[in-house]
Amino acid sequence: MAKQSPDILPAGIFLQKNTAVPLYMQVYQQFRDMIASRRLRPGERLPPSRELAKTLGVSRVIISQGFEQLMMEGYIIGKTGSGTFVADVLPDSMLNATPVKTPIRKKHTTYQPVNSAGVQPFQIGTPSLDQFPYKLWQQTGSRVLKDLKASTLGYEDTLGYMPLRKAIAGYLRVSRAVQCEPEQVVVVSGSQQGFNLVSRCLLQPGDRVWMEDPCYAGVSKLLLQHKVQLCAIPVEADGMNVSYALQHYPEAKLAYVTPSQQFPLGGALSQQKRELLLQWAQQHNSWILEDDYDSEFRYEGNPLPSLQGMDTAGRVIYSGTFSKVLFPGLRLAYLVLPDAAITAQFKQVKFYTDRQSPILEQLITTRFMEEGHFLRHIRKMRLLYAERHAHMRAFAATYISAYCTICPSASGMHLLCRLNNNIDSTVLKAAIKQAQLRIYFIEENILEQHLQPAMLLGFTAFSRYQMKTGFEQLATCLQKAVFDLPAKS
Repeated sequence: MAKQSPDILPAGIFLQKNTAVPLYMQVYQQFRDMIASRRLRPGERLPPSRELAKTLGVSRVIISQGFEQLMMEGYIIGKTGSGTFVADVLPDSMLNATPVKTPIRKKHTTYQPVNSAGVQPFQIGTPSLDQFPYKLWQQTGSRVLKDLKASTLGYEDTLGYMPLRKAIAGYLRVSRAVQCEPEQVVVVSGSQQGFNLVSRCLLQPGDRVWMEDPCYAGVSKLLLQHKVQLCAIPVEADGMNVSYALQHYPEAKLAYVTPSQQFPLGGALSQQKRELLLQWAQQHNSWILEDDYDSEFRYEGNPLPSLQGMDTAGRVIYSGTFSKVLFPGLRLAYLVLPDAAITAQFKQVKFYTDRQSPILEQLITTRFMEEGHFLRHIRKMRLLYAERHAHMRAFAATYISAYCTICPSASGMHLLCRLNNNIDSTVLKAAIKQAQLRIYFIEENILEQHLQPAMLLGFTAFSRYQMKTGFEQLATCLQKAVFDLPAKS
């Protein structure tokens, strides 16, 4: 089976330039630690030195020196024309090292490019379907169908196809610093099913749940169906106000957070708040649901490691999805659970919900990941989205900055624009509807807070021309919605 190549920089690598430790030794130490903790495993490829140096903002020589030290000590090997890999047989010193322990307690469909009329500016949360590798996906699917056996067409494991769970675990360990083994991964039919499983397995009617305010409405409305009590926690520039939550609702059973990219306001949860949140969960035997919905798309700085990767007490449920990185119609997502007892509970509930997620989609996705197409696609999309992100900010500044405050973000798939006080939201929405634009307003996500009206403008699914045309229409709509503010006395 082909090993996945971490073409994406492993999360959590930071070089300190104002320290006595040489930069190449920091590279050496951090990669050695990743090998010791089994984030990088025998046979897995290290990122190319050129790309690593560019991302970290250092000379390629520094990366090469760090890799040479690892190679001299037997931790990695170089293969001409293929790259640099973790050695299959590690040195004795590594075998005696104490690894970081992961808390486990025991008929052919032809895909055609989507009609652009089906995705209208500025729809949010939609990947670039016009740039999806349809031919490659078709070829992968054809090979899967050709290799089908009776054994794969029967009832599969309720938790998911094991090779896919292995591929997901390997990807998350490197790219998101998630502590996990394949046995902890549960494949679900979309994130919403995953959230439903969390609610059914971990919550009782009347339980209190910390919710970011504003938050993802799909989760808040689902939780209300389970008759839990939502505790609206204000969101600050560095994420959920954890101190407020501790002061007002310390006995809550679960906290729902989007720490890598708060939805819908943007921004990441600070290190201090992450530590406070984990401490609370451990002390109160509570749970944290980490929704890591689009963390692959960060355009500035180093990748942010997951909250789950900091968890030493097994209190974080990690949620990820293929909808943003591949396509929404795939309907595959995953949870990473902390221990065997909870996994067994989730398996039983999922069994009586849908028995298993569709197997053909799992088989194709597995092959797509094993052959390296998945990581290459993410990398390609990240570059494309960074370009579209720049176009979006430029067009927003040109066309609508007179009507709203544009809130830039270093990551994500949409731009937040706060409306000025002289914009009539009712008139604006009517004009937008007439113009046949698809624009999301954050009022749908607010629980209790009094926030300035704001729009979310998606950019990942649209070409430069589509954006320009959309902004011209939006500017006209905003102009119609302007009214005169009363004069100050």
